[in-house]
Amino acid sequence: MHAGRLALTLLFSFAALTVHLAAQPALTSWKLNTTGETGTYTLQNGTKGTLPANVQLVQYDATSVYVSASGIPSYDIGPFPGNPNVPANQHYVAAFPRTAAVPATKVATQLGVNGLYVNGVAMFNADDGNSWRNSSRTESPQGDGIWHRNGGTVEAVGFDPCEGHPQQQGVYHHHEYSPCLGAQLGATTTSHSPLLGFALDGFPMYGPYGYSSPLDPSSGVQRIVSGYRLRSITQRHTLPDGTILTPAQYGPDVDSNFVLGRYLEDFEWLAGIGDLDPHNGRFCVTPDYPAGTYAYFLTLDEHGEAAYPYTIGSMFYGTPSVGTRATVPPTGVTTLPPLAIAAFAPASGGSGSRVVITGKGFAGAKAVYFNEVLAPSFSIDSDTQITATVPPGGVAAGRVRVERADAYARSTTDFQPSQPRRRAAGK
Repeated sequence: MHAGRLALTLLFSFAALTVHLAAQPALTSWKLNTTGETGTYTLQNGTKGTLPANVQLVQYDATSVYVSASGIPSYDIGPFPGNPNVPANQHYVAAFPRTAAVPATKVATQLGVNGLYVNGVAMFNADDGNSWRNSSRTESPQGDGIWHRNGGTVEAVGFDPCEGHPQQQGVYHHHEYSPCLGAQLGATTTSHSPLLGFALDGFPMYGPYGYSSPLDPSSGVQRIVSGYRLRSITQRHTLPDGTILTPAQYGPDVDSNFVLGRYLEDFEWLAGIGDLDPHNGRFCVTPDYPAGTYAYFLTLDEHGEAAYPYTIGSMFYGTPSVGTRATVPPTGVTTLPPLAIAAFAPASGGSGSRVVITGKGFAGAKAVYFNEVLAPSFSIDSDTQITATVPPGGVAAGRVRVERADAYARSTTDFQPSQPRRRAAGK
């Protein structure tokens, strides 16, 4: 398609009140756990625990995708300095619309879960649930609700190396980009960020790098810049939209105890200073949506530090779903086929040898790996059997992995390289 015509098509989609999402990324991007994989957390006192990891089930019907997840990643998390809370299995059943509606009147993001990452971990906004109370000059959940405390600033001291922490009910979550998830998904600074998850309105969330020209995938990759900046204020007497407050609504003056950036209202969005709108998103093409989609971006500054509003802004771009306590309809729902490896034989072999893998859900398999080395060829014998060729040069001992577009499965035992036979003396 001609570039100008493509741009017009995408801009028309952007202006429409209803945006039809491509079905596949919302179905196939989740990290399905088909092997009983667990995640490990470590508390500040050294106590460790394990919980089911990633996404346990993906189901869908004509209108929604239903994601069942523990809220725990497969990479190690913790410790959480100064935080006594313990991560817990959340048993999420999150609903995401397959067709995202874009309302004229936007809906505010909420305290708590505003989306899920592809590993089932919760995405929170920047608000930490406390606000300034002018009458007592304190911050608490019972504050005035005018000057909202910034979790990305105040709570950062208690984040683990993955930039996450659990709240009082054990909900492990990220207020900002997680380098651990990025590394697990193969993120780099020279390629478009991978799809990190979905907001509850059904729109995708990406990491901090995207195409420099939103509609041109050949335009190169750059860090995507937030449109927010710190306000130039020393007294908290007005809101970012210019509202003049009464003395009873004032926040604390800016000083060393109440630094600029401590409250969400210390920031303002200005057109033209960044790449994103007030929701921290834009309409663009991505590797997953070559025809274009609205997408949120998790932003970093030039130093690699989280940049406000970190995930999504104070308002959803689309209409959010019912959240993470959805009820799956009793009929009309399809469950993505489970994928599992039961066994393989022989248990060892050299370069070019053939290995028969048995299990379930192999129909549609797109790749087979031996210790993460791609098999040069394989055949799908049936939904329960694959025959694969050991890679040239052989492989080190490691697990066998079968990958489908929507899931992967890994064996519970290692495939062993065979030792070359020694020639008899004199032969």
